[in-house]
Amino acid sequence: MGSAFRINNNAGFGTTPFGTQFVAVNSGASISQTVAGFIAGQTYLLNFVLANGFSNPDPTLRVTLAGVAAATATFTVPVGSGPYGAATIPFVNEQFRFTAGTSGSVVFTFSNASTGGASLGIDAVSLATVPDQGGGFLLLGIGSLALCGMRRILPSRGSGLSHL
Repeated sequence: MGSAFRINNNAGFGTTPFGTQFVAVNSGASISQTVAGFIAGQTYLLNFVLANGFSNPDPTLRVTLAGVAAATATFTVPVGSGPYGAATIPFVNEQFRFTAGTSGSVVFTFSNASTGGASLGIDAVSLATVPDQGGGFLLLGIGSLALCGMRRILPSRGSGLSHL
C-alpha cells in the first residue's frame, strides 16, 4: 500500500476544520478500506475533502471502487504552499456518485497518482445513499392526473345559482 499514514494535527502539519486527524498519501502510495452492506441498484455518494500538500505540481488523487461497484474517478486540487489546512492549502470538497451492481462489499482505494513526489491530504470521508427520485415523480404525476379528473367531475362554482 505504500506510505499512506494518519497524521495527528499536533505533529506540526497544520490544522484542518474537520477534526484532529487526517490521512496523508504520498506520491505513488494508496490506502484502502472495505465497506460492507451495499444494496444492488442503490446509488451512493462518497464525500471527502482533499488538500494538496507541500506545493505538489501535479496533485492527482485516483479513487477506485472494487467489489459490488467497479468505478474510477480522478480528482485534482489547486497547487498551494504551506501546512495542510492553512489558507494556502485549503481542503476542497469532492464527491463521487456510484451505483452498486450487486449486493455486498466495496473496496475503496485512494491512490496518489501525482508525479511531483509530494503528499495529498484526505479528510472528512463519508458515504451516503442517494434517495430514489423516480418514485416521487411517479406519485406527483398520478396526483396531477387525479386533480385534472376531479376538475372535470365537480361542477364549477356559480353554475345553477339563481340571481335575486
